[in-house]
Amino acid sequence: MKDKLVQAYEAMKSGDFTSDLVKETVEEIKALPRNELGVFDMSVVSANVYEAGGYVYPVYMLYETKANGKKGYMDLMAQLRTLSPKYDHDLSLENATYYLDMMVKCIDAISPEIYELYRELIAMFRARMKGTLIMAQGESGEAVRSIGASIEKACDMDIILAEKYLDTAKALQEVAE
Repeated sequence: MKDKLVQAYEAMKSGDFTSDLVKETVEEIKALPRNELGVFDMSVVSANVYEAGGYVYPVYMLYETKANGKKGYMDLMAQLRTLSPKYDHDLSLENATYYLDMMVKCIDAISPEIYELYRELIAMFRARMKGTLIMAQGESGEAVRSIGASIEKACDMDIILAEKYLDTAKALQEVAE
C-alpha cells in the first residue's frame, strides 16, 4: 500500500484528484480498521505508526482539501490530536523524523482558510519540533538529516521563523552527511 500512497500523493500534488488511483487509495484509507483510540490501524503501511502516518495522513488531508469539500477534516484532526500526545511517550530520533515529516506534509495539505485547524496543526508541529531539536543535539545520521529537512521545509512554508531556525536546519543536514 505504501507505493500506492506515494503515487496517489504525487498525482494529487500535480493536480490529479479524479484518477482511479487517487479514488481507490482514498477509499482504502477510509476503510482502514481503527484502534481503540479511533486512529487508523496503518500496520499494512508500516509497523511504525508515525512512518505510516507520513504516507496516509497527507494523502487523506490533500484529498479532503481539494476534492471532498473538507468533509473529513474533523476525523483527520481527531486522529492527529490523538497521535501527537502519544508521540510524546514514543520519543526517538526515528519517530521524530517521521512525525515532523507527517506534520509538515499535513500542514502543506490543509486549507489555511480553516484557520483554527491550520493553526492547531502548526502548534502541534512547533511543540514537538522544539523537543526534537534538543534530542538531535550531538547526534548524526539519516534521521538527523531528515529532521533538518523537515525544519527547513517548515521555514520555507513560514510555519516557523526562518531567521531563527533555518541555520539550525541546515546544520542538522550537514552534520548527518
